[in-house]
Amino acid sequence: MSTPSLPDPSIFFNGARVGILGATSPVAQLLIPQLNAWGAAVIAFSRQPHETIEKTLRWRTMDEIYPPPERPPIPLWLSFAPAYILTNHLDALSAAKAERVIMLSSTTRFTKVNSGDPTERHVAQSLAVAEERLHAWGESEGIDTHVLWPTLVYGNGRDKNVSQIARWIGEHGFFPLYGAGSGLRQPVHARDVADAALAALMAPRLTERGYVLSGGETLSYRAMVERIFAAMGRQPKVVSIPPLLYRAAFAIMRRRAGFERLSLEMARRMNADMVFPHTEAARDLGFTPRGFNLGPQDLPPA
Repeated sequence: MSTPSLPDPSIFFNGARVGILGATSPVAQLLIPQLNAWGAAVIAFSRQPHETIEKTLRWRTMDEIYPPPERPPIPLWLSFAPAYILTNHLDALSAAKAERVIMLSSTTRFTKVNSGDPTERHVAQSLAVAEERLHAWGESEGIDTHVLWPTLVYGNGRDKNVSQIARWIGEHGFFPLYGAGSGLRQPVHARDVADAALAALMAPRLTERGYVLSGGETLSYRAMVERIFAAMGRQPKVVSIPPLLYRAAFAIMRRRAGFERLSLEMARRMNADMVFPHTEAARDLGFTPRGFNLGPQDLPPA
């Protein structure tokens, strides 16, 4: 497979105006310094006001997303906010004269569409609806719109996947698996997702409406947990619990701080394969993700 011809980012982004929704997200926090280093004028939107000393970074609240006429256009946009936030402000992006919009979604859009948990089904359906709204708006406005679907994102100790497992291990010293934990996973580092998002802004031509961003290594859920133990400097203590007993312990687990969002469907998926090829992202974005090699910086503070 040939590597796509992408522009030199230090030239492409020098002086370019880039709007970022969800600018406090882990992925956004990785790419904003890089955009600054390349000389981009970054307009970062968040719910709360922020201050910065960087000359090329401007923080604005979501209340300020509709630009007054005197502000210059913002042709490039990245959205790491919940999908509905982006689609609720498409008129503002039109007013800012957007030319290309990249939205971070999730493979949740596919894996939870038939979940037994109605809340999870709603999340999957909401993502699908938001993506369709984005593309319909782009077609009507003549704006280039694309979606990125990462798998299980980790990194910076701020994710809701690996970090949650690490916090449980730190508190209890072991990790309970629903059955064998044989389901396959492809953890993808937030840095690789950030690089793919930047490539999606630069690519002269994107052939797909959406791109899967899966990790460079496929391993079982159990093996993933064992890698987390190793990164924490601990001997793996993984306990396979029969499904009936797991259900009985489930209510206790959910009462722990930080684990309120656990559901039995999440536990059952420990034995379901969630594998997605990233062929199109490799072809169009030069996406070459790393394997699942955790460092101390990828874990939450002790």
